[in-house]
Amino acid sequence: MSTPSDAEPAPDPAREPDPAPDPAPDADLTTTSMVVLGLLALMGEATSYDLKQAVRGGVGNYWDFPHSQLYAEPKRLVERGLLTEEREEGGRRRRRYQLTAAGRAALRRWLADPATRGLELRDEALLKVAFAAEAGEEELRALARRQQAEQDAWIDHDEGLARELPPHGEARYARATLEMGRRYRRLARQFWRDVEALADTGVMPTLEDHAGHDEPRRGA
Repeated sequence: MSTPSDAEPAPDPAREPDPAPDPAPDADLTTTSMVVLGLLALMGEATSYDLKQAVRGGVGNYWDFPHSQLYAEPKRLVERGLLTEEREEGGRRRRRYQLTAAGRAALRRWLADPATRGLELRDEALLKVAFAAEAGEEELRALARRQQAEQDAWIDHDEGLARELPPHGEARYARATLEMGRRYRRLARQFWRDVEALADTGVMPTLEDHAGHDEPRRGA
């Protein structure tokens, strides 16, 4: 049996209630925000120009966005308390950015969430294939050959990077993203060879036509 002393104290009407936690503290952060936070986590500190160079040689190979955002976004993240900013005293007085504890926490929350928006594929060449009935076989053949040459150039580029990035140690995660690119480029080159065959024979080779590329049936 409870006594008056055991009862919960009556709420003080003069006391303000505790603020409710923000259900979505990162709702205003974009993928570009995470690119900036992630690069600074790797680089320690950087200017916007440094970030642009890092994107060009890395994540820009598979995540395309206007690089002008790398000048505007860090300033916004400073206002959010996710980055610190230090102006150089001389010369061009560039802004140098570093990650704060809050910025690292936001980055880790994003990384901990397995949900993504999924693959975004935008390929003008595929659009042309979709409407190829309005073109001639020679136009389709020329398109396929041009795309094969572009994939060959990308393969050469990726092989150069592969020689610089070992699949272990500090480079292992960068190498993982490169491996996706290496495999995709070879599949894309084979696809455009098949499109050239379509222009020659009127029949599109399928996945099942390629020995060793068959996927096991579900339940098999």
